Amino acid sequence: MAHKFQAVGSDTDNLRVLVEAFPKDARGTRWDPVLAAIQEHMIYSETDARGRITHINPAFCALSGYSKEELIGSFHNIVSSGTHDSDFWKRFWKTIRSGKAWHGEICNRAKDGSIYWVDSVILPLRGLDGKIERFVSIRHDVSDQKRGERALSRMGRVVEHSANEVFVFDAQSLHFMLVNRGARDNLGYEADELSCLTPVDIKPEFDEPTFRKMVAPLIDGTEDMLSFQTVHQRKDGSRYPCDIALHYARNENPPIFLAFVQDITQRRDNEEKMRHLALFDPLTELANRAHLQNYLAKALLEPNNRLHLYYLDLDRFKQINDTFGHATGDEVLKVTSHRLRAAMPDARLIARLGGDEFVVLHDAVDPDAVAIHIRSMLTTLSRPIVIDGHRHRIEASIGMARYPEDCTSTRDLLQAADIAMYDAKIRKIGFSAYDADMKKRIKARQRMSERLALALDEGSLRLAFQPFVDLNSGRLVGVEALLRWTDAELGKVSPADVVSIAQEYRMLRALGRWVVGAACRAIKAWEEGGYTVPCPVSINVAAEQLEDGSIVRDIIDMCEYHGVRPDQIEIELTENVMLKAPEAAQQVVSQLQEMGVKLVVDDFGTGYSSLALLMQFSVDKIKIDNFFVADLSTDSKTLKIVEATIALAKGLGCKVVAEGIENERQADILQGLGCGAGQGFFFDRPLPEKVFSARWLQPSAQTEINFRSNSPLCESLIPYR
Repeated sequence: MAHKFQAVGSDTDNLRVLVEAFPKDARGTRWDPVLAAIQEHMIYSETDARGRITHINPAFCALSGYSKEELIGSFHNIVSSGTHDSDFWKRFWKTIRSGKAWHGEICNRAKDGSIYWVDSVILPLRGLDGKIERFVSIRHDVSDQKRGERALSRMGRVVEHSANEVFVFDAQSLHFMLVNRGARDNLGYEADELSCLTPVDIKPEFDEPTFRKMVAPLIDGTEDMLSFQTVHQRKDGSRYPCDIALHYARNENPPIFLAFVQDITQRRDNEEKMRHLALFDPLTELANRAHLQNYLAKALLEPNNRLHLYYLDLDRFKQINDTFGHATGDEVLKVTSHRLRAAMPDARLIARLGGDEFVVLHDAVDPDAVAIHIRSMLTTLSRPIVIDGHRHRIEASIGMARYPEDCTSTRDLLQAADIAMYDAKIRKIGFSAYDADMKKRIKARQRMSERLALALDEGSLRLAFQPFVDLNSGRLVGVEALLRWTDAELGKVSPADVVSIAQEYRMLRALGRWVVGAACRAIKAWEEGGYTVPCPVSINVAAEQLEDGSIVRDIIDMCEYHGVRPDQIEIELTENVMLKAPEAAQQVVSQLQEMGVKLVVDDFGTGYSSLALLMQFSVDKIKIDNFFVADLSTDSKTLKIVEATIALAKGLGCKVVAEGIENERQADILQGLGCGAGQGFFFDRPLPEKVFSARWLQPSAQTEINFRSNSPLCESLIPYR
């Protein structure tokens, strides 16, 4: 085919190109194969020279709503909407009857009365005698664009958003005969440059023999169209993936190929992003659970493979999220991921399972190397993180399971490491290696949590009360409320286990509220029983109650409910509790002290920042830990430490209570050192509410204590708090 021809794509841009290139003297039926190919992608119809419809394709019927039988033989005004005036149609007919192609938008009406717009090209085809014998109409539905973008130029918008490229090339030489503007722009070539090229020149994946072999089914008629994906190479050497629909017009002279091409770079990018999201955590860029499980499943099949799987969980991460917000929590997770990579550079895979749980997979190493791994991770993760001026200390619990020694499947290996991590967390030891007995211990704790939840609901927990005694006068100067739980199934459960279970199963706030309520209820019961309560009741407060501020609301609510003054309550905080969240602790303590609640620092001297706490907090009372009291009579260094502590507290205006006094010798030494008060079995054991009031709250006066006669050490009871 020697004269110029422009193929048509699936949008208006291609229609415009078709108008520009279609020969004005097109005659006979030689163009029919090309038009047949075009019909597969466009709305198509033909009329005779008078305008009577002689042929339509299914797309025309679908858009207009008329059947083929209704349309054949009718004039095109069967779909006229009446939108265009007579001058429009006069110009229209004048153009096409002169032998020129017409291109424009027409508003039509479907059979159901709905309006639709088409961007149309009308091509006049002449017979062999040179007279116009038929008109070919090729349309593109632009109803949506017309409705949405009436203010924009139709052509400009279609060109801007055109996704398809159209190529026409000689079937024998393979040289391009026509490449539309969308393709030229994407490839970066001018039209005259492309006329010297073939599809092989822009398809780096194909050589000519391969290409000809691929298109053979089109040439021999086995296939009407070939659909495939390939890569096109631009003039600058860059490449892009594309979808191709390739047609063959064998009746042309010479035969031609017509290719409709869509650049699928964006789709490929999206697919790659989806694949990445399916395998990696978007926040930390670590592998996700699915990736880890797939990787593990393959790794376990490797011959003679031995692995160590470390399962990490961040302690108190939820409190950071709740207190400082999810943005801070996310930053903590990102820093954690960076630090894990730094701490374990030789890991086979590091994954975030979700929340604050991470997994590190490593080739098996000897016990000494395991210790190095654990120390590296715990040390690296424990460094403070500063976010928005706030310092956050992150600690982790790590569990380890071994393949194949402990487990032989992906699921069991993860579960075993998780159980070991859980064991490390509840025992607060940082790291634990899996052993077979752990499952039993975990199951026992789960059962204990169920029983504790029931005890909270049924009110079967109790408080016991232990006095603080003035070492000079023997009078009652304080009382500590201590948690007691005897379960029908479990028997006596230590307060340490109760608190640990409550923390682990998120019952600590409910437990803390119950303790505050029970203490207020006891104070009110003593007063209504005619007793004088000369001193506040101390309750122990956990870090979680400070971090979420719940202790403030609990004291306000319970004091109001039971008719007790806030200054009848004092809170005991250990140094470790105060240091876990110092900013939150300061804020809460300040609120409570404004209400009249006193602050007692418990176990003073056992932490590493005792003096800093005295500077940072307004402390009302300190309690010297029983560790120091036990060695008073045998260790001169301990004696000097206690003496210095008492002097320091007095200098700061703090009262001092010594814990764990078990004999008269200890009481005498502390009295001689200037300690104001003591607590311990030498004075009395923790007592039930009514026993305490009968022994210590006589209405007449505060009780004078005889250290010897009134100190029955009950060896069947173990002091714990």
